[in-house]
Amino acid sequence: MICIRSFKEFYDPFVIMHEFYHHLRFYRGKHRGTERGANEYATNSIKDYLQAIATRCKIEDNL
Repeated sequence: MICIRSFKEFYDPFVIMHEFYHHLRFYRGKHRGTERGANEYATNSIKDYLQAIATRCKIEDNL
């Protein structure tokens, strides 16, 4: 489960990906991740998404 404090945070991809990392790293009742790891995961996920979109736009422009 991912919990957020406000509806505004629901629209912040960094917050969602950061909390999703914590969700993924929770195992058998124990948290196995770090804040640094969550920040890196969120940043890299957003960066990869933006790169994929940019690549897709370039491909579609060449069609």
